[in-house]
Amino acid sequence: MTIYYILYSVFVSIWILKDAPLQNVSRWWALGALILPFIVPYYFVKTRPLNKYWKFIGLWLLGFFVIHAIGTVMVKVQTTNVPGSSNQIAQWKTFVADDKSFTVQFPTEPNRESDIVNAPSGKVELIQYMSKNKDILYSVMYGDYPGNALVGLTSDQLLDNARNGAVGNVQGKLLSEVIISKANYPGREITVKVEPDSVLSAQIILKDNRVYQLLVVTPSDKLFTSHRKDFFNSFEILR
Repeated sequence: MTIYYILYSVFVSIWILKDAPLQNVSRWWALGALILPFIVPYYFVKTRPLNKYWKFIGLWLLGFFVIHAIGTVMVKVQTTNVPGSSNQIAQWKTFVADDKSFTVQFPTEPNRESDIVNAPSGKVELIQYMSKNKDILYSVMYGDYPGNALVGLTSDQLLDNARNGAVGNVQGKLLSEVIISKANYPGREITVKVEPDSVLSAQIILKDNRVYQLLVVTPSDKLFTSHRKDFFNSFEILR
């Protein structure tokens, strides 16, 4: 039983730390799912004959599944209560970059902006396409770095630098990071907490000397319904 509680605590704690803080609707019942397995059996062990202990463990397990079912319904209700959430992504339009290098789906026609930044190896033009749907911002940004800027650096080091730059630009706190790949190109997916109450989700992809950044900026309480995964999945490198 001790081993069960240890494993249970580890897995649920990871879930709470990695996912539940970003989904406010599930935060409290997720925390309850961690605490209840300790409080309830402890109470029955202290107040009931030991031969009844396993009976109450069975009752607790039933209650555990009820709690999770309620939490799942709450998440579903939050999603379906967002106006147009069920068909919102279907109404998005496919966008092809001006240089025909990539395609992605935006909720509205994106605005194009460009900026010249001074890198240690020279000037780099950053091009950004941005589309805003209510209070959620979707963006694709990329820049082509001179070949000498990449000499001596591994793809992991380049992605680390891009990640640090993305976090630093918004003065945020890195919440999570996952190694990904897109069309066999290496990348990272990160989640960043931005004060006072926003979350930046980003995918960073390295293709040769070009770094793509897919960004979704949303209020914390709307992260779960932001369609960020649909946006990320719609991105395709053409050449």
